[in-house]
Amino acid sequence: MERPDFKKLKEMTDSLTGLVQHFDRIYSEQEAQQAAVRAACYAIRKDAATKALHQISVEELKKSKAGIRVSVLQEAGYEDLLKLAEAQDWELKNIDGIGDKQLEAIRNIIREFTNHLADRQTIQLSVEEGDDPALVNNRKLIRELAIYRQGEMIRRDAADLSENLHSIESYVMNSEIIRSTFQWIFSNKAQKIATNRVISEIVEFLGSPFFQRITHFISLYQDSLRIDIPAAIEDYKQHAAEYYVLLESVSGITPNASFVYDTIPAQLAEAVDALPLHTNAFHGNLRVYQTFGTKYILMQQRVLLGDEMGLG
Repeated sequence: MERPDFKKLKEMTDSLTGLVQHFDRIYSEQEAQQAAVRAACYAIRKDAATKALHQISVEELKKSKAGIRVSVLQEAGYEDLLKLAEAQDWELKNIDGIGDKQLEAIRNIIREFTNHLADRQTIQLSVEEGDDPALVNNRKLIRELAIYRQGEMIRRDAADLSENLHSIESYVMNSEIIRSTFQWIFSNKAQKIATNRVISEIVEFLGSPFFQRITHFISLYQDSLRIDIPAAIEDYKQHAAEYYVLLESVSGITPNASFVYDTIPAQLAEAVDALPLHTNAFHGNLRVYQTFGTKYILMQQRVLLGDEMGLG
């Protein structure tokens, strides 16, 4: 019986292990991509919130009961919270009556206002060019959404391959086959036949259409991670609605309840929200208000849908 090339066998099993690792990465990085989108959203909202601080007078500091001498801040030219936010620590501590304790209180208050304002900010995706931080952050967000969007399409289309791939890996790795020349010498005929059979199956797998599909999706995923900002912007221009769907689903930024539930009694709105919506066979994406509208139609059953084309 011909002895196998055990060096080649190790290369093939290592190749199979590497293939599974690359394939699993498509799914294991989903949460990290979502986190990247949320971080990009926060950067935009925080920037907008920081700019909004100029509308808040330093008089608000009096409400904190932290012993901050607002009058000396005003005398030093700090009339609003934005100016305080932009000031260096040493600049504020040079003001008579502002020490470490007062400085810490000022920073905490500004942080609270910024976070509160950030939570109220909405995001409008824009492809406008420029060096303004808001525009730069917006383009970064579009890129993160583009990466996540491509990843989600690949994860959806490759989902049916995962179980079979892991079954093949488990079968090969757990097979009690001969893995070295030394073992071959002291193995019986049945073990040698089993080893050659598994090797033939590995070779067949590596040349199969199934293997080609796996490598195709891995290649698509790796390409998606290299999307640059210009390519992301072009993709956004063609699929803007899908980007907003992802933005809403990942970041939690949704339309105001008054917009979605404008003419709906609160009790009915709650019942509609609680209605399960099964979209497994639906390959599109629904925005928040579209999901609500679909549930409303399913719940009411007798509904006249009047929709003007182009409104989403």
